[in-house]
Amino acid sequence: MKPIDLLPLIFCMILLQGCQKNEVNTDVAGNESNTGQVMQMNPDEIDIETLYSTTFLAPQDSKIAAKWLAIQDNKAVVYDTVPTVLAEQFEQHLDYLSSQFKEDKRIIANRVVQTRDLLQKFNIQVTLLALLEGMTTVRKSHLVGNFGDYCQFYINLRQHQHNHAQAIKKMQSLSITNESQS
Repeated sequence: MKPIDLLPLIFCMILLQGCQKNEVNTDVAGNESNTGQVMQMNPDEIDIETLYSTTFLAPQDSKIAAKWLAIQDNKAVVYDTVPTVLAEQFEQHLDYLSSQFKEDKRIIANRVVQTRDLLQKFNIQVTLLALLEGMTTVRKSHLVGNFGDYCQFYINLRQHQHNHAQAIKKMQSLSITNESQS
């Protein structure tokens, strides 16, 4: 592997490590504030404006992760209310992936949004739902690694000219299940 091939992977690792950190802004007086985050709220009472203004889910935000992803999925669409069916689809994938990887839903949600946003910088388009569906498929094939590893692997494959389906298929082909069948 050429040294230049590692640059995108290293960049992705650094970027995705920030998912577990709390974003804190400091104003001129030195006071810390959690701008862009939802403070503990009842997920059933969360308003759409709060979801739109949230750029990063904080530790207490796991209960709103699916609704937040539904709003974040297609930036070109502005909703008056959270699309319930879409939020339920995200909830199913988050439940599964959270239990499989033993990670909070908000960590998975933050990572998948960061993955999509990073790929967009390279003019690679993918929806959040397609990403979660793909990661669910890969996890069911028992590929070794954590969710961050999956995202990094996916980014690397997409940057090397694999489309979404090819990237997911390549990840599945490297799973323990497929190796044991060889």
